[in-house]
Amino acid sequence: DRATGEGRLLGYDLGSGKMSPVNDFAATPGELHELQLLGDGLLMVASTGLLGKRGTQPLKGPQVENSALYFIDPRSGLLLKKAAVEDKDQILAHFAVAPDGTIVAISGQRPDGKDAGGAIYVMRKGESSLRRVPLPAELAGAIQGEILSVAIDAGRSLASVTNPNGKL
Repeated sequence: DRATGEGRLLGYDLGSGKMSPVNDFAATPGELHELQLLGDGLLMVASTGLLGKRGTQPLKGPQVENSALYFIDPRSGLLLKKAAVEDKDQILAHFAVAPDGTIVAISGQRPDGKDAGGAIYVMRKGESSLRRVPLPAELAGAIQGEILSVAIDAGRSLASVTNPNGKL
C-alpha cells in the first residue's frame, strides 16, 4: 500500500472472471516482494522491512524492521510464523522451497548498508530461523547488489542463484 507503506495481500477469485478482491489484509509492516503458496496452504511472503510510501522508490524507504519471511494463513490473514534475518543491512527478496521443505532465501544489501553484496540464507523444515550461509571470501567479494533468483535441484542438493551486477 503506497499510502501507508504496509505490505498488503489481496486474494482474487480467478474462477469467477472478476478481478475484485475476495480478501484484503495487512500482512507486514514493510514492503512485500515475493510470495508462494506452500503445500500446507500457508502463504510464505518475503518482506523487505522497508516502508515503501508514495514518493519513495521501491527498496529505498525507511527501515521499520529487519527483513523477514512471513508465514500467513491466507484465509484469516493471521501471521503464524516469522523468520527474520539478523543482519539489518540485508533485504530479503526471493526464495525457493525444496521438496524436503528446506527454504533457500536470497538478499541484496540495503542502499545505505555496510555490506558490499547480497547473502544466502537457509532454513530447514522444522527450524524457526534463517541461517546465513558462510561463503568463501572470493565468492562473497564477487556478489554485488541484489541476488535476483534462486532455483533448487533437489536431486543433487544444489541451489543456483543469479546476481546480474556481480562478477560471478
